Amino acid sequence: MKTLYTSYRLFHLVILLLIADSLPAQNIRFSFTNGNTEFYPLHEVRKITFSGTVLNLHLNAGITESWDVSTISNYSFDNTVGLPETASGAVLSDVQVFPNPSSGAVTISYTLQKPGNVTLEIYDLQGKLVKQVLSTVQQTGKQQQNWNATDDTGRAVSPGHYVCRLSVGGHTYTESIIIQ
Repeated sequence: MKTLYTSYRLFHLVILLLIADSLPAQNIRFSFTNGNTEFYPLHEVRKITFSGTVLNLHLNAGITESWDVSTISNYSFDNTVGLPETASGAVLSDVQVFPNPSSGAVTISYTLQKPGNVTLEIYDLQGKLVKQVLSTVQQTGKQQQNWNATDDTGRAVSPGHYVCRLSVGGHTYTESIIIQ
């Protein structure tokens, strides 16, 4: 079971990296199981490789940061230029996507720490926008949106892997969705 979970985490990170160029992000942010957070401006990242379950982040300065993927609790892309999360202020928490995997509709729930313009989009693995689920101002508190596994024309999407992109206040959170 642990091998399957580790493989899923590696696959999820690869999905994020595949679409990074198509998203208006400035940083890649890693949150770790010990509570620490690291972020790196995308223009400073040369490449990311894997050695087994170890993620190697190769920076343009010749430095390589390495972590076992089991120590990474979350990874996301955001637009906050040069500010750590504590300085920029977390605006989004408790993000959950369920059921996942799903054979149909998926629920995306989250808590906004302050009001803001929220955009919820679904992308395929080629970085193509499949559907914009939401684009509106929302108030502080628990929020929930449903994606019925259809594209912008109303057609059911093919089984496969998709990326949910939730943006608010210059921060972006991404999560993998599997449609069976």
